[in-house]
Amino acid sequence: MGRLVPWSGGVVASVGFVKRRPLLALGVAVAWTVFVWATRIRNALGDDSLEGGALAGVLLLSASFLAGSLVVVLAAVDAVRQRRLGERWPTTTLSVSVVVMAAWNAVVWASRMVGIATNGSHDFAFVAVHAVIGLSSIALWLVTVFSIFEGRSEEKSLIG
Repeated sequence: MGRLVPWSGGVVASVGFVKRRPLLALGVAVAWTVFVWATRIRNALGDDSLEGGALAGVLLLSASFLAGSLVVVLAAVDAVRQRRLGERWPTTTLSVSVVVMAAWNAVVWASRMVGIATNGSHDFAFVAVHAVIGLSSIALWLVTVFSIFEGRSEEKSLIG
């Protein structure tokens, strides 16, 4: 299955199959992010208790994830094009955009999970579901980061 891969002074368990296919990892992370935050927008627009600044805040946060995902997709398309022209993989733009999305996911979800868990107005199921969504989001982007950077040191197929 997976093997341990040293990276940046630490050791992280790999996910084997996805880790060796950076575009697959990236596609899954982007699709998950779009699903989660588009669903959040739909739920917010249907919530009559959200209005004014609270609604604007939800929409802006959601838009930041959707825009970030678009930037990552555009950077990936450019990186594939440049690799076909003989350039190095990954491009700086792709590397930076994936790291920024991973960091943004970690910061936002860590904050949201603490806020949801300590709010006191949510039942256990709500807290658990959001913890799973948050941890899944963080994990998918971390796998994508490791997958992208592994491609920098080893020549591998991008999609399989």
